[in-house]
Amino acid sequence: MNGPPLPHPLDHDWRYDEATAEMLTGMLRGPDRVLALGVPSVARRLEAEGTIVTLVDRQPLHGVSNHVSSEVEDFDVQDAFALALADPPWYSRQFADWAAVAARAVGEAGSVLLSAWPQDARPGAGPELDGILEEIRPWADVERRVAELAYEQPPFEKIARASDAAGPLSQSPLRGELVRLTVKWKPPAPMPTKADREWIRFTVDDYQIAVLSDGTGRLPGIHTVPDAKGWLWPFVSARAPGIENIAIWSSNGEVASTNDPASVVAALRTAFRAENAAAFEKALVLQPELLEWSLPRPPYRRLMEWRHRR
Repeated sequence: MNGPPLPHPLDHDWRYDEATAEMLTGMLRGPDRVLALGVPSVARRLEAEGTIVTLVDRQPLHGVSNHVSSEVEDFDVQDAFALALADPPWYSRQFADWAAVAARAVGEAGSVLLSAWPQDARPGAGPELDGILEEIRPWADVERRVAELAYEQPPFEKIARASDAAGPLSQSPLRGELVRLTVKWKPPAPMPTKADREWIRFTVDDYQIAVLSDGTGRLPGIHTVPDAKGWLWPFVSARAPGIENIAIWSSNGEVASTNDPASVVAALRTAFRAENAAAFEKALVLQPELLEWSLPRPPYRRLMEWRHRR
């Protein structure tokens, strides 16, 4: 069976290390009907042990039987789960939205476990987390520092850290804290995610490449992005300067801009369906810049095209 593909930065995909995933599995072991928001490694473990678990994660290839492939903010099921675990992106709005989704799913008196960023994650991180938890306290009791969390370093972060531009926006703390919420009453559902920008994603073996449907470039063709180091993106933060210029982005930290995403997508479709490496490279003859990337050549053990909102 294929495991999940490489983490992609668009998914804010930092994965628990083995010890943390096992610890959290133990904390969730027992009750049936567990909800897992963005925590596929824990969902796989629980499922293997016989727990009835539902994973909500937009990445479709996680090897969990009961998997809702959607944006977490769009999931609205009420009073259906005994317990929930969520690992939201470490930004206030997403943290609050994922907390609300989980709270509505477990209902009053239900318990939600949430991954949260450490105090030194970035300037102002401590007050930022304190503030968002204060917003939550009217509808939930909050318990801080339930456990310490550790994360694996994804390949795209290793590339960013190796850059000569490496700085605070090029690395994550790779550790966090676990927060427990006991729901007093259900909060309102988050606002639905906007569909104004869409990414077209190809998963090819373990590699992933995404193309922004409306592009970003002003000149014909494919070009390097300002602030990138050649084709490589030296940041991991969504607050990085120039991130809005990225229109093509891979799980190996490769980025580019383009004013013609439709042609790029069409060329990638043809290339990925090629029978051999020579036919693959011929399909990209009008996008030779992509031949400098680490795109895998055929044949492939898996190939999937899918879409998601930004």
